[in-house]
Amino acid sequence: METNHILQWDFHDTFFNLTLKQVLFLQWQEVRCANTSFVLNRDDDVFAHTDNMVSYLQGHDPGRHLFVGQLIRNMGPIW
Repeated sequence: METNHILQWDFHDTFFNLTLKQVLFLQWQEVRCANTSFVLNRDDDVFAHTDNMVSYLQGHDPGRHLFVGQLIRNMGPIW
């Protein structure tokens, strides 16, 4: 198992490039971690309660797609 990756691409890491960052990460993950059941992708300013995530995922079939996140409603870009 490979660990300790630092991923870098040639673009400005700004709010307006978040989609690009996610697409590039998912492309990297598909090539480098094709047999991985679950991947955690988060920012450094977000708390991740790993015990709760493990409990939630234990009942999930890794063969079925799962994409979990936080939905923020009634918000536009912060200029």
